[in-house]
Amino acid sequence: MLTFAFTTATTTEITTKITTMATATVTTAAAVNSSSTAANAMQNAQSVAQTGSTGSTFSYLLTGYWAEHGDPRVGPLTGMSSIGPLLTLLATYAVFVLLIGPRLMRNRKPYSLKSVLLGYNLTMSLWNAYFFYRVIFVDYNYGLDMFNVVWPSFEERTPLEMSKIHLGHIYLFSKLVDLLDTIFFVLRKKQSQVTPLHFFHHISVPFFGWVHFRLCGTNSVVIPFGLMNTFIHTVSTF
Repeated sequence: MLTFAFTTATTTEITTKITTMATATVTTAAAVNSSSTAANAMQNAQSVAQTGSTGSTFSYLLTGYWAEHGDPRVGPLTGMSSIGPLLTLLATYAVFVLLIGPRLMRNRKPYSLKSVLLGYNLTMSLWNAYFFYRVIFVDYNYGLDMFNVVWPSFEERTPLEMSKIHLGHIYLFSKLVDLLDTIFFVLRKKQSQVTPLHFFHHISVPFFGWVHFRLCGTNSVVIPFGLMNTFIHTVSTF
């Protein structure tokens, strides 16, 4: 009887200890899993926050910065609310004239494009002559206002000021049309004329022109460059 009682007590005690240990193990595992889940959740939240922050910064650089610091008279114009479309266009241009275009024309005969070039050159010559005329005889007081270095007020919306802004907008668009110069070189297999200077000029003028125009649509200090540029293009494409 004593042996049976001792055995029964011992078995009960062992069972209780095993149950306690199992419960503790389960509790610990649950705590570890909970902690691991919380850590994963925190890591995911930080990742999402970082991604959101990166996207927000990128959006600010493309659009927000220019809306905050730019000329509010220029922002509503086509292509001026964000620099993103311009960067996309210039990147596409670079990839075509440096990579895709030459490979595309490698085993092809050069295109003549005589009639296309005739119409293009005539159009660009007249277009640039029009700008030259507007700067000298219409918007900039026979060119004298080019030397007015006073920073203009963004609140000024007189007919003359708005005329200058619309002229600058059309001029900037013409610099994008100028990208066809290089494309025609590639299609005519005249890749040797796509020099580093030529490429840099056609990339930098629309880029810096956009930046300047977006920040201040009527700042006259850049007009001498535009005047010389339109004169050269009028003569060279005639």
